[in-house]
Amino acid sequence: MKKYLEDLEKELRKSKLSEEEISEIMEDHKEMIEIAKQEGISDDELEKKFGNPKKVVADINGDYQETSTNRDNKGGFEMKKFDSCVRDLQPEDSLYKTFTPSDDYEIEVNLVSDDLQVDFHDEDTILVYQNRIKDLEEYEIDFSNNKLLISRKSHKMKFVIGFSKKSQTGFYIFLPKKLNIKDFSLKTVSSDGYFNAIQSDKLKVSTTSGDYRMTNIVTKSAKVSTVSGNLRLDGFETTNFDLSTVSGDIAAEQLIIGEKIHVNTVSGDINLKDGKAHNLDIKTVSGDGLLNEFYPDMVSLKSVSGDIIMSNSNRDHYVDVVYKKTVSGDIIIK
Repeated sequence: MKKYLEDLEKELRKSKLSEEEISEIMEDHKEMIEIAKQEGISDDELEKKFGNPKKVVADINGDYQETSTNRDNKGGFEMKKFDSCVRDLQPEDSLYKTFTPSDDYEIEVNLVSDDLQVDFHDEDTILVYQNRIKDLEEYEIDFSNNKLLISRKSHKMKFVIGFSKKSQTGFYIFLPKKLNIKDFSLKTVSSDGYFNAIQSDKLKVSTTSGDYRMTNIVTKSAKVSTVSGNLRLDGFETTNFDLSTVSGDIAAEQLIIGEKIHVNTVSGDINLKDGKAHNLDIKTVSGDGLLNEFYPDMVSLKSVSGDIIMSNSNRDHYVDVVYKKTVSGDIIIK
């Protein structure tokens, strides 16, 4: 990271940029590189992700592009229920354990190379099904102190022959619809996930090398981080949302944010459709942002080597553009 920033500063000082402009560019790149490194990007990969410093400076060449702001809508849409992304139970799904929680229970899941399906049912119990798992002794599956824990005891990766990371193994969890989840924490590697109708106070998801889809989610606060995987959200309501991705795309329809959503992307695109937020903050590196019929009250937008385009049909809704900056890209609000 240090060498990349030193090389970038050296190239910037060869240009005709002012000290203030150089300082801003360096600060922006430092912040975005730190975010990328937190999400798993190594120093050797920085140039690939952010571009060769000489080319970056050539692209910048002194002009941050200011574009038009406009006023958009009042959010004229009705919330709809999406079809569940979770599949039906299959003959190979076998019931492994049953637990009885009380209200405000917690969930912690840590998996490697196992897929996860989570849905709700009308019963008062938690049902844990397993699918094709050869040795359940490798897992800790327990419920104590009103907390469900599903975790691999061994951190050894499963080796998968061929191009597919799929192990075709996993867990299917049914949760009681009438009880609230206080805290849902998930961390996975090489695993795909499908969540439907989760209602919680807190939701935290961290994934590496896996695709995730969520439908009909309601939570008070959410933090979702993905590396080398795609994320799709259909019907997601929360007060505050911290969303980041490296080398993956984000697509969301009917994302309803009561207060603030903060989005960071590196080498990935983001597509927000038919939603609203009080405060929207987006930072992208080597990726595009497309917002269609998404209505924030205020926005802060920053892009490096990518475009951010906000397009809405209702012109009565005013958007307060708090901050807007682009390096080698366009930001358009219309």
